Amino acid sequence: MKQRFSPTPGFWLLMGTSLAVLIFFIWGFSTPRLDRIWELEEGLKTGRVTQLSRSEKNTFYDVFEDYPDYLEELAGRRGIDLMSSNSDGLSLTDKLVLIRKAALSDCGNFVLDVSGEQSEFPIIFSVQGRSWQKEVEVKVSGRNTVLMPKDVLVPEFIEVARKNNNGQIGNVDVKVRFCE
Repeated sequence: MKQRFSPTPGFWLLMGTSLAVLIFFIWGFSTPRLDRIWELEEGLKTGRVTQLSRSEKNTFYDVFEDYPDYLEELAGRRGIDLMSSNSDGLSLTDKLVLIRKAALSDCGNFVLDVSGEQSEFPIIFSVQGRSWQKEVEVKVSGRNTVLMPKDVLVPEFIEVARKNNNGQIGNVDVKVRFCE
């Protein structure tokens, strides 16, 4: 009859150490949260990223809690700013992404300055925040103020997309303006 031996404390120590080293390497090779956020911010500003997933937004919100100065930098003195690729407010992407913080100045709302051929109108924009959504119908070229709800969960990302053209801006220029 064979005799069975139970594992010794040294064996368990070796197994525990091996497991700890494995967990350490898995953790070490993951992208740090701030690096991922900076990559996403850069992607939005260059147009490589046009939309944030729910988990990416939640990561941003977590970082904003831990680093409130970062939120202040992104939202600016107005408390709201355009994050997606733009040239002096003129959108260079089909979807617009704005960031809004809790303390808004009088510039809290924003204006969509829309221009294009009359055949493109009416245009319906879907405007979606963290816990709200609305549609803005634009019938002619010009400025259209987007009023946002005041009692909402902030900070928040606001996404603006052209609803009646599969999210494509097309031959329409959209400029975002603040405080005008």
